[in-house]
Amino acid sequence: MRLSLVLALIFNLAALVFAGPAVKGATLVIYDPKLSKLSDYDNFVKSLDDVKAVEIGSSDIALFINGIRMFENLVILPSKVRSISPHVGVKELVEYVNDGGNLFGVTSSAGAQLDLEKFLGEVGIYTNAKFKLFDHFNEDSTKEGSVLIKDPEFQNKIVVPSSVDQISYSGSAALLSNSEYLIPILKAPKTSYTYNAAIGPVGSDSVWTSGDQGYLIVSFQALNNARVTWLGDDNLIKDSKYDNLAKDLVSWTFQYRGVIKSVSTSHENVVTGLESYKVKDFAKYEIEISQWSSEENTWVPFEADDVQVEFIMLDPYQRVNANVTSSDEEKTLFTAVFQIPDQHGMFTFSVDYKRPGLSFIDEKIVVPVRHLANDEYPRSWEITNSWVYLTSAVAVIIVWFAFVTVFIFSGKAPLVEDGKKKN
Repeated sequence: MRLSLVLALIFNLAALVFAGPAVKGATLVIYDPKLSKLSDYDNFVKSLDDVKAVEIGSSDIALFINGIRMFENLVILPSKVRSISPHVGVKELVEYVNDGGNLFGVTSSAGAQLDLEKFLGEVGIYTNAKFKLFDHFNEDSTKEGSVLIKDPEFQNKIVVPSSVDQISYSGSAALLSNSEYLIPILKAPKTSYTYNAAIGPVGSDSVWTSGDQGYLIVSFQALNNARVTWLGDDNLIKDSKYDNLAKDLVSWTFQYRGVIKSVSTSHENVVTGLESYKVKDFAKYEIEISQWSSEENTWVPFEADDVQVEFIMLDPYQRVNANVTSSDEEKTLFTAVFQIPDQHGMFTFSVDYKRPGLSFIDEKIVVPVRHLANDEYPRSWEITNSWVYLTSAVAVIIVWFAFVTVFIFSGKAPLVEDGKKKN
């Protein structure tokens, strides 16, 4: 028995040694040299940390080894190759994101990796690189086949805080599902459409998107805070004039920006200071939240006025705003005070803070709420509605005693006078 345990331990250690440890923060870049050289993305690649670039289709590409995720971030550049590698497909991409990995996917009119498109469809981003964006009212005269988008309006300032004067776009557009975890970044112009000339004349079969129902840049954040971003034109990471845009997208996707966390939570009874409650007590709930600052490379206080606390039993019985009560160099303390409802049972303190572009915070604490003890109910004379009944009872008692007293001490009156009785 001991020998088998020792052998098993040696085998597992050997497997870990040969596999190599997972590199925290490492970025895997998968590219297609037949479509674009890696040097074409030189500025983009240099902005990444700890990069490992691998040609698509290589058998060396593996996102997991012995169940350990090998890369924190994954970049898939445009490619016409159908399969990423013998070991990586749609299933592995889903598992990678479910394990907390971040993915930055790029397609172009020249090609789109099939596994990437299928994965994007899993999260509600429906792309098709065979369809190209056209806009006859906003054509780029300096670049044939490109759409000129002037003063593009980025819909989420947390993901893309910077601004761009104009974008020359040559790619496709995506349709989106109604998933609440999608974050639209850039809409297609209202006069644009995506069209596949190989199918035939413009019609329902040959048009993928029409107007601003199409999106050119879309992000997604899973419940485990893993992030995905899709970009429909690789020129936006090739051209140096879009470096700020590319940097913003990468910084958010790889969780250098828009990251918040819950530092601590606590609750107590306002009167007793204990973590036990009965109906109609007052409770105080506190949560400390920090935000990561990539500029300062440290955690800083999180500023917000929309943090809410819920007190739930199946449905929220209370939903109140948590106000800022204090702040230090790293965190902000939010506090909410409310009265527990007149209902006993198992309740949950819940902070479900989900805002597009920020990490999700989901804190829950389950507490019992007891009913009043026998000696904790109010006495009858403390209830104003009972006063009329108490007054009636006391009045009856007083009148009864008065009647009895009068009856006993009044004596017996003769029915006939003595003189009249003798006659």
